[in-house]
Amino acid sequence: MADGLMQQPVINGIARLQGVPPRAIEPQPGEPREPAFHHAFLSTTLAGRGDKRLALTVVLLSALGFAAALPFAKSPPYRIDAFIPAY
Repeated sequence: MADGLMQQPVINGIARLQGVPPRAIEPQPGEPREPAFHHAFLSTTLAGRGDKRLALTVVLLSALGFAAALPFAKSPPYRIDAFIPAY
């Protein structure tokens, strides 16, 4: 419920920009239960539990890869004589 109260000003602002009348988060008695607002942009959607879990997994795997590369930070890269830089 607290999330719905905090989302209401954002939802109303987006609805005004799109020219649609803002709707209440909770449906009135007798109204069918449907999403209060259909998000038009990815940036306005809320991250679900699976999305947050995926983001955490990507961050942890990236940190693990970075930590695995740390021992090789001081070693110079191999020389490749056949390399021709093309600008």
